[in-house]
Amino acid sequence: MSASLENQFISDRYTSLLHLSGSSITADLDSVFDGLGNAAPIQISDSRVVIGAGSSIIDVDENENTVSINNILLPTVSTATTLFDVIFPVDSIYLTATNTNPSNTFVGTVWELVSEGRYLAGVGVGTDKNGDQETIREGDLDNIGEYNHTLTQPEMPKHKHGFSGGDDRGDTQGLSPFLITRDDPEQRILPGEPGNQDFQSGGSSGSDGETGIFAAGGSQSHNNTPPYFGVYVWKRTL
Repeated sequence: MSASLENQFISDRYTSLLHLSGSSITADLDSVFDGLGNAAPIQISDSRVVIGAGSSIIDVDENENTVSINNILLPTVSTATTLFDVIFPVDSIYLTATNTNPSNTFVGTVWELVSEGRYLAGVGVGTDKNGDQETIREGDLDNIGEYNHTLTQPEMPKHKHGFSGGDDRGDTQGLSPFLITRDDPEQRILPGEPGNQDFQSGGSSGSDGETGIFAAGGSQSHNNTPPYFGVYVWKRTL
């Protein structure tokens, strides 16, 4: 246990303890008192300095190589730097819900708005639940994603259509018990009905004897965007 600093002038204690008596400050924290013998909010040891009291404390510990402010432990670095250089070094991403450039908060830094209208993705090779893989590269602006997508014929699920038509007498025939697929080699189009197929049995086209499979759908694109929460994405450049 080190000698008490109580009732000692800081100047006297410093002079006598360090210069005249040859004593050393020990590893135990000792309070420092002012010139009137009142305890100051400072404690010292041979490797540690604590300034403050209650919840407002700065604690510098040379042995642990740490600095804490109000119980928030800060990393130590070998060169002089600012706190935001530690938290947001160059090339860091900063997300905010307001369109305010972070340089207004972190003075001396430079930021640019990036990824407008695009989702963030982790760099690397990703595998989805179907086992399909996609490689994401740093800073990629991919040409794969779409906000809206119109299915092409190869993307449609393979399916079959029911067949209906009429006989030579004009009688209507209901849905037949057999199916005709779009694999018919003729792929004939019924006049005035783009996309319909005409399979004739003997009557004139467009009247008695006509049979056909009619087109369905409107060839419209579908929304390909999941629900989202919009934020401003900033990248630090300096």
